Amino acid sequence: MKNKITNTRLSNDQIGIFYIGQAGFLFKYNNIYVLIDPYLSDYVDRYCSTEKIKWKRKYAPPVEPQELNFVDYVVCTHAHLDHMDPDTISKIYQNRTNSKMKFIIPAPALNDLMNIGVNEDDIIKAYADQTINIDGISVTALPAAHETINRDIYGNCIELGFIFRFGNKTVYHSGDSCVYEGLAKSVKNIDVAILPINGRDSYRFSNNILGNMNIYEAADLAYASNIKLLIPMHFDLYDINGADPALFTNYIDSEYPSLRYMVIKPKDSLIII
Repeated sequence: MKNKITNTRLSNDQIGIFYIGQAGFLFKYNNIYVLIDPYLSDYVDRYCSTEKIKWKRKYAPPVEPQELNFVDYVVCTHAHLDHMDPDTISKIYQNRTNSKMKFIIPAPALNDLMNIGVNEDDIIKAYADQTINIDGISVTALPAAHETINRDIYGNCIELGFIFRFGNKTVYHSGDSCVYEGLAKSVKNIDVAILPINGRDSYRFSNNILGNMNIYEAADLAYASNIKLLIPMHFDLYDINGADPALFTNYIDSEYPSLRYMVIKPKDSLIII
């Protein structure tokens, strides 16, 4: 997959979007590589399974973490292990060939990332409703409601989503989030929205599995916000915290036939003009 990513040729106004599973994506723009929420191990399976809840990946990682040692920026939306995976992060960072590699994370996750071994000098702290400029790309952080909007003792959001502006195109990656008041306005007219569809319920919540928007809420949000293209995520890796993409496509086809969507499989890529 590394060769596919690096050999994909894009014009100056194109964005390459590559799916690596769960909530993980890699964006390529003007030969800048931005990796978000990479989970390329079985860390959750090994350390989070209990007698009641058994985690087991449904498919192998489509790329080895150390193969992504060339990326410019690694973005983690929050510190949960399938978004800030110690095995993945450490292998990318320890084997980095890009000396300028930086990590963008919610400010409250600083210690979590440093405990994985990332030097503080290589970390950019993100705060809700603020914009970071990186190599001609603007990155605006939005609150994410992982069941609710959670804050640390200083009032900083623990979970974030991010709007990336690549030239005149925008891509929103929500991280783990439910729909909350004001979100539809914040993502109005976004070109590409990458949203979770695995949902939430009392059983998962009681077992410390925090939920996200479901199939219907993601589609409703995209339609209400005039999203140009909707890409679902966080539905295909774990049976106990997944969703049926057929229900997603059927709902959109019946309720919002004008809404464009694409269900991407791991190793697949999408070029946005």
